[in-house]
Amino acid sequence: MMTLLGALALRQGLAANENLRLVARLRRLAYADQLTGLPNRLMFNRRLRQALRDGPPVAVLILDLDGFKQVNDRFGHATGDTLLTSIADRTRDAVGDDGTIARLGGDEFAVLVDGEVAPERLAERLLAALQPSAGEEDVGVHPSASIGIAEYGPQHASHTDLLRDADIAMYAAKAAGKSAYRTCTPGLRESEVTRAELIADLRRAVDEQQLHLEYQPIVDLATGAVRSAEALVRWRHPRLGLLGPAAFLPLDEETGLIVPIDRWVIHEACRAAATWRERAPEATVAVNIAAAHLRRPDLIATVTAATAGAGLAPRALTLELTESALIDGSEAVLERLGQLRELGIRIAIDDFGTGYSSLSYLHRIPATDLKIDRSFVSRLDTDARAYATVELVTRLAGAFDLAVVAEGVETEEQHAAVTAIGCVHGQGYRYGRPGGLADLRPVAAPV
Repeated sequence: MMTLLGALALRQGLAANENLRLVARLRRLAYADQLTGLPNRLMFNRRLRQALRDGPPVAVLILDLDGFKQVNDRFGHATGDTLLTSIADRTRDAVGDDGTIARLGGDEFAVLVDGEVAPERLAERLLAALQPSAGEEDVGVHPSASIGIAEYGPQHASHTDLLRDADIAMYAAKAAGKSAYRTCTPGLRESEVTRAELIADLRRAVDEQQLHLEYQPIVDLATGAVRSAEALVRWRHPRLGLLGPAAFLPLDEETGLIVPIDRWVIHEACRAAATWRERAPEATVAVNIAAAHLRRPDLIATVTAATAGAGLAPRALTLELTESALIDGSEAVLERLGQLRELGIRIAIDDFGTGYSSLSYLHRIPATDLKIDRSFVSRLDTDARAYATVELVTRLAGAFDLAVVAEGVETEEQHAAVTAIGCVHGQGYRYGRPGGLADLRPVAAPV
């Protein structure tokens, strides 16, 4: 009997030990990031709350990788995971005993700075540690990082306020050009509140019909006649007045609101162009398309519904796409562009010369038009290299059978230069400022 009781007691003891080991393992799993082995968001928040209870100084750094999505899209998620593991190792080594680094999720990391360490110096060490080696730079699989810093103060009611401020600073670092760090200030915090209010207003702008289009003429340089017009979106903000696209389109792209706004612009421009063509049958309209919209499979349905609904011939619509949007395009995007061309839609490469300007993508993209960026046109009468660049691009376009539009023509000298070079079309204040389509009239032929 005693032997049996002893055996039971031993078995129960073993089971209890096994349960303890299992609990410890589950706890480790609950608080650790499974890919990198770093503490996860749950553990980081726990340590941050404890640090705040222990008292200041407390500082937090938020790191967000720049361009990580492109690595995943181009090389696959396995390569992305390998890169994240490598970055975790580098950041762990850079932080050392001066803080606790965690992976919050995705491509976002955080550091809880310990003791009296200057967070700015730690940010500089992290940026240096994340610089790519020669091999990584060559194959293009190493993104940089943007870092935001927030130091605990009386304005922080909880750890979430501190993390919010670090996020605000991180986005400021991205806006500053990436691979940089910024510290949250009262000014940054105030601008973030303004930005959040603007985003909330943007969500109502389409439904409340606050957006409208203006059209800038595109002229035939040989005759001076208006052949086309580019649709430019404006926002009649109820409190801030009339806002140009630079004031809100970056927010649209960041929040994803660019897609419904793009849809509205396409439909509105097609309706206006159909009316315009009643008195100018050969006129066409151009609409800018965001990279996010280009990647959507429903773009073709949007375009066909807009042209059919307005009774507009597909050949009367040009979609303008930036070089950066096109160079990042997948095979599906190229196929989508091919389908649009088969429907008769024209494709223009916008701001040519400011991005990659790769001959390989000119071969692959079914473009019909090429728009020379205004930064070259503005220097035509003062910079021989700019003149040579525009001349070279015009010849290149001719070899690819692309119609050329010189953007940003403002002076008689610039007009004379693009005409002499052989550009077919011109756009800019020399020919007319943005306005209503009803206001467009043929421009007087140049003397």
